Amino acid sequence: MHWSLAHMILDLAQNSIEAGSSLVELSVAARGSIWHVDIRDNGCGMDDAQKAAALDPFYTEPGKHPGRRVGLGLPFLLQTVEQADGGYSLHSEKGRGTRLSFFLDSAHVDSPPLGDLAELFVDLMCYQGDYELVIQRSCAPAASADGEGQRQEEEAVRSYELSRSELEETLGEIALVENRLLARELLLDWEESLRGV
Repeated sequence: MHWSLAHMILDLAQNSIEAGSSLVELSVAARGSIWHVDIRDNGCGMDDAQKAAALDPFYTEPGKHPGRRVGLGLPFLLQTVEQADGGYSLHSEKGRGTRLSFFLDSAHVDSPPLGDLAELFVDLMCYQGDYELVIQRSCAPAASADGEGQRQEEEAVRSYELSRSELEETLGEIALVENRLLARELLLDWEESLRGV
């Protein structure tokens, strides 16, 4: 179903957009080989029963995927995180929104490939609807075991932040092919500079 971490993030962030959120915040951070992902929204949120159902692979929200009887987004993520010695947290409040955070070690043999983050970010900005998407992306070297060099490590952190409204203000409608290509080119450049390529 999902062959990369980027595909998993796309599926999970799409849930936030479809939950009627006016604001979705996505943070993707790497420190060495450890990846941390945080997705927050101010959508409809879930009560305890809905959270339990969302973690069940044999449940899908009625009407969300006609003809499909399973919902694999969260269960698939949990399995992946578990296999790659990672962890997750899911906090949600009905009427207030949801926050999903997870981490995993990309160097673990069972960790999926990263995938195309630039394409992921552009895809998320192209969904129809009136929502703001704020992307925070950062990359840093692995922390030193002895704690020395912390200042150098902090200085080595590279990051960027981008919002959907900012990009639309600059390019116009992002879903238009030429604007989509320009947005992807921009994000590819930022990703390369983040990794020091």
